[in-house]
Amino acid sequence: FMDAYARAEIAKTADTSLRRKVFGELDFARVECVPVPLVADTRHGKTTAADAYCKAWPGRARMITVPASNREWDLLNAHAEAFGLEFTPSTPTPDLKKWVEFTLRNTGLFLLYDESHYLIPLNYHKGTPPRRLEWVRTEVIDRGIPCAFLATPQSSDETLKRYAEKTNYCLGQWLGRIAPPVVLSDEPTDADYAAVARLHFPAFSAFVLEELCDVAVQKQCGFKWLEQVGRRARHEARIIRGSERVSLAEIGRA
Repeated sequence: FMDAYARAEIAKTADTSLRRKVFGELDFARVECVPVPLVADTRHGKTTAADAYCKAWPGRARMITVPASNREWDLLNAHAEAFGLEFTPSTPTPDLKKWVEFTLRNTGLFLLYDESHYLIPLNYHKGTPPRRLEWVRTEVIDRGIPCAFLATPQSSDETLKRYAEKTNYCLGQWLGRIAPPVVLSDEPTDADYAAVARLHFPAFSAFVLEELCDVAVQKQCGFKWLEQVGRRARHEARIIRGSERVSLAEIGRA
């Protein structure tokens, strides 16, 4: 039953080369308990693949979307939501922290941090400590809880570098505990674009799908662009012709 559930969840995303790479790296990070940073461009579907991994095996992995703030409570809130813990906006930080840390220590869940560059303070001065980064280091990594981190090349490098330059924070305390970043920088292949197009637009004809993919490859705009153009063309076909079948002309206008 669990295997069938996982297959059904995975089938909701396109079988791309990046999805296979992400799944492989997440399995490595989980099984070997190695904190792996996964770095990839925003257009190629790394978050979609990681989310599919967590949804396919909810008893194995949970995704934590790191909030863009400096507050410890916000980070604890993100963990509590991912774990399904009951709390309210008025829950005191010490209580929320106790519940989250108890869950971390006793469930064996693999944690996947999306937007991980937000672990670094957004607003800081020379004496601002990286409290959220240090909490993840001490309560997750140092306790042997398997985890991985998602980021873009720009955010992962520039954010930490700027913080370290201003505060003189010793990067070795963090970098010494995580694996070298895995850069998933390969451009999507023609087969990847075709898989994404078939998933989102199964009613499109082969000719229309081919044209949509060809333009996406030429423009190198990524999967999200392909999806948005396909949706606009489909909407136009529905409004103007009352049809679900999209023409090449509507793809061109979109």
